[in-house]
This record gives sequence, C-alpha cells and structure tokens, in this order.
Amino acid sequence: MRDAPDPDPARHPAEIAARLRAGEPVDVAWPGGRLRVERPQPTLFVARAGAETPLASLLVGQDSVLVGADETVDALAPAALAALAERFGRALLVELWVDGEAAGERDGVLVAPERGAPDRMMETFEHALARDAINHRPWRLGITVVDAVAPPGRAPLAPREGVYALGLALAPLWGEDGVTRPVALRDARRGLGRALREAAYDFGHRHARVGAPHVHALGRRDVTRAAFEADAALCAVGETYSLLLDVTPVNVPAARAAYRAGEGARAPDFHYRPLGLDPATMKRALWSVDLDPVEDPALHDLLASKREEIDREISLLAGRCGPRFLADALALFGGVDPGLRALARDLLAILPPPRAETAGADRTGAQTTGARVSVEALCARAEAEIAALKARDPSLAARVERRDDAAGLLVAKGDLLVGPDAAVTEGRLEALIQHEIGIHVVTRHNGARQPLRQLETGMAGYEETQEGLAVLAEYAVGGLGRGRLRLLAGRVLAVDALVDGAGFVEIVRLLAREHGFPGDVAFTVAVRVVRGGGLTKDAVYLRGFARVLERLAAGARLEDMLVGKIALDAWPVVEELAWRGVLAPPRLLPGFLDDPAARERLERARAGLDVRAIARACP
Repeated sequence: MRDAPDPDPARHPAEIAARLRAGEPVDVAWPGGRLRVERPQPTLFVARAGAETPLASLLVGQDSVLVGADETVDALAPAALAALAERFGRALLVELWVDGEAAGERDGVLVAPERGAPDRMMETFEHALARDAINHRPWRLGITVVDAVAPPGRAPLAPREGVYALGLALAPLWGEDGVTRPVALRDARRGLGRALREAAYDFGHRHARVGAPHVHALGRRDVTRAAFEADAALCAVGETYSLLLDVTPVNVPAARAAYRAGEGARAPDFHYRPLGLDPATMKRALWSVDLDPVEDPALHDLLASKREEIDREISLLAGRCGPRFLADALALFGGVDPGLRALARDLLAILPPPRAETAGADRTGAQTTGARVSVEALCARAEAEIAALKARDPSLAARVERRDDAAGLLVAKGDLLVGPDAAVTEGRLEALIQHEIGIHVVTRHNGARQPLRQLETGMAGYEETQEGLAVLAEYAVGGLGRGRLRLLAGRVLAVDALVDGAGFVEIVRLLAREHGFPGDVAFTVAVRVVRGGGLTKDAVYLRGFARVLERLAAGARLEDMLVGKIALDAWPVVEELAWRGVLAPPRLLPGFLDDPAARERLERARAGLDVRAIARACP
C-alpha cells in the first residue's frame, strides 16, 4: 500500500532509511517523483527523470525504484543505499539516463567505475539483454569505464563505502522531440526489465548477504488497476460466445444415419445453431479495451495476445461454413508440422489396427474393453467426481448438464455438457472423467480464484496445453491405451489431409482404408475436423501431450500447470507471475493425484517418457 503523499520526502531521509534497514516496505510519492521498495533488496534502480517520462517507465517492472527530476532524488538515494548496504552487507545502484551522444550508433553504454566494477554481474546483464530484441534486431551495447558513475553534469549518488554503482546511458530508443514510439518503448521496457532483474539477482548472490530465491522474485508484486480492468473487459467479450458449441453440428445422429444410407458416397449436410453475436459490435467492444495504461511488460504481453486471440475467434465464428473459416482456424489452432506428422505416423506404425474388432469403441473412437456405459451411468459417475471435489472445496460450482444439442462430452464455462450420443466403454470411463473434470473443470475453477480472469477463461493458445494435460490425466489413470493413441494420431492425419484439401468423404476413406479405423470412428473424426468449414483443433491433443511430457521431463511441476487455463507458450510469464506473487497456487487438485498408481505413472513421465515410448509399452 502506498504511503500518504509527501510533498517533500527529502526532509526525512533518516526515517526512510530506518524502515529499509528494518526490512519494511517504502512507497512515498511527491510531484514528479516516487520511491517504491516493495521488499528491501540489495539493489536500487534510479532514473533522475520525471515519474511519467519514458525513461522512468523503463523501471516499472522493478520492485526497488527511485525516480524523479528534482533534488529529492539526490537527497534520498544516498541514505537509501547506505541503509541497504548496512542490511545486506553490500548494495548496488543501477542508474539509467539518456545520452544519445555517448551511445553513438549503439543502443546504450554500460558505465562502470574504474575500480570495484562487478564484472560478472555486467556479463550477466549483457547476456540477458542479448536474448531480447529492440526494433526487431539484437541489442547493441558498449562499455565505458569512468572515475565516478553519474549522468553528465550530475553528482554521483552512491556513497563511497559498501555500494557498487553501475550506469546505463541509453540512446533515445523510444523516439525523440516528444514523439514516443509505443512498440519500441515496450520492447525496451521488456528487455531491460528482464536484464536488470538478472543483474540484481546475480549481484545479490555474489556480493550481498542475502540473495533472492529466484530471479522472478525480484519483480514487483503490486499490479495496477489498469491491468485488472483490461483483463476483465477482454474476458467479458470472450465469454459472450461458446466457440465449440457454435461450430459443432446439432444433427450428428441424423447425419450419421443419412451417410450410412448413402453408403458413404457423399458428405452429409450439417446444421448449426444460430449465432447469437454481431461480429462488428463485438470487435468494437474488444478493440475499445485500452492496453496502453498497462505498463507491466509481462501483463501487457498476456493481454495483447488474448485480445488478438478473441479477435480471431470472432472472425472464425463470423465466417462459419465460409471459405475463410479454415484459414482462421489455422491462425487459432495451427496445423500439422513435419515433426507432429512424423509422430502420428510412427504411432500408427507402432500400434497397428487389431486384426479383428473384438472390443467396443466409444463415440470418441478409443477402442477398449468392457461393456458400454449408459449416458445415465456416465452422468452419475461425473456427478460423483464433482461431489468429491466439492467436498474439498465447496466453492466449486460445476454441474453436469444433459444437452440434446451437445455432441459427446465437453466442458463449457465450467459445466460438463453430456450429449445424447455420449457413449463410452467401461475401460475408458475413468480416463474420460479425469480428462473432462480432473483437468478442464478443475483448471477453470482454479483460474477463477486468480486475480486475472483469463486464467479462468483461458490464456491465448491455452487449448493445446489444456488438451495435453487432459491426455496426461488419461495416461495417469491407465486409460491411454492403443485405441486412444491411435485415435489421437488419426486426428492429426485427418487435420493434415483437411489442410491439403481433402473433403469429408476423403478423410473417412483415409482413416478407414489406409489406417484401419472402424467406419463409425472414421466418421466421428471427420465430423470433428470438417465442422464449421474446417477446424484444425484436433491436432492440438497429440501436440499438446508431447509438449506437456517435455515440460515435465524438463523439471516442471504438474501442480504449477494447474493454476488455471495456461498456455505453455507463455510458461515463462506464468512462472514470473507466480514468483512475483501475482498468481496463487492452485486451489483444487484433481482426484487422480491421490491414486498411488497414477503418481507412479507421472513419475515415469517426469523421468523422461515420450509418446513413442508410451505407445511401445501398450499391451
């Protein structure tokens, strides 16, 4: 919480220093300036520029900042730095200023003292910045050594004892003569923010008594109201439609019967529910959400990506059954790259079709043993699973709803919708329950307890991660058998054929004749792939499963992936927000994590299991 505004905090630097020595937060503001230290650490970032200037905004992601254009900074900085040095044994001052002449053709110059320069920390800063780009090219930095670190014409701020000083003289990367280039400013803010935190982390561990537990823990924890408001506004637009329901045919049973009657000679006619949206109105509402006040680079990136995804979804629905639908689907869900195509073909080679169909197949096409489970029994099992989760967290609001216009099973806005054709065999029942409820319902519930609503409705690109986690849940409960893996591979090849121009009948024949899928299964896959005009979403199941396995093998914790509907492409941002305390741990964990056999399978996955190895181990 910010302290009461102080028109002249320079009058009592001793009081501020005492609070810092005691490890207490400080947040004082005055006209044109601010000192904000959320958690005292060995580093203080300074810009002797007005708090509203582009230069000062480069430090918005740090949690130990002093900015201001008047002499107040000169009075507060030495006292604050001396207090931090006393608390931590050493302190680091990093001061930013603009000096286009010194930078020359470069983007900036690191200004180091002639004696006592923390060389390893400077290397860390350079390497961190080299991983980012400015104006679509790598950063270009130089290094200069001086007697005392300070902007031209200004006195040094660092006390003589116990404080290292490092300067960064920047070229005006974000524009000159009062004209700001917003994209360049965001690039500079993002790249410098990460590099400065890595340098501070390195300094704390090498030169101070206490280092942060993780580099992301050095980011600021308080999130501006502008970010929450923009997030809520974007998600409100996204919640006005249900993408999968709106692109799923409502006459699948009748279409199946007609297709059989015609002996598969022509594609069936599919009917869809009327769209309840006006694309132009929705896009106006979407793009009226102003992201400019969101200065935090990590949050701005999340919000901008979500806005672009919602825009594509609206375009997809507006073009339903039209010529541009497939292109919009590719933009949203991607297609099939060579690596994924090779994986799908390898799985079908490892798992050839059975010579005789002795086992049943549910409507998803995952052949398995056991009798068919009725829709009533399926709903009863789903209600029991939700009841068990509610016993752990009564705030869970999910319910099971039977819908005549739903195809199979799907989760929409946190509820499990069960269609009249939602048949499943006994051997697949638990896998299906954990797929839909253990992952889709639980992650939405956890996301609803986060401060950012898109963790509830889904970050941009979340479908791949969601479905990958859902397939992992199937594996954990022992429900990822030969038939299911073959089905996931078949879906990939069906999407690949669709993108290459194949129609409904061709896709059915590809699956049935070339890859040995039963005709009813091939029909179901083709419906899922051609619906709406060509939906490539079914490729994300296998792609997402492979990526989730890779992430687990790299050391990620499954629980961390359940904080909400996250996207692995944004995993670094999710990690950063978690370390900064913006995201909370998951409120609820799926029931299968209580099963010792499931935990044993997950341990095997963490040890480096991949999809091909899982397929080879299938009985």
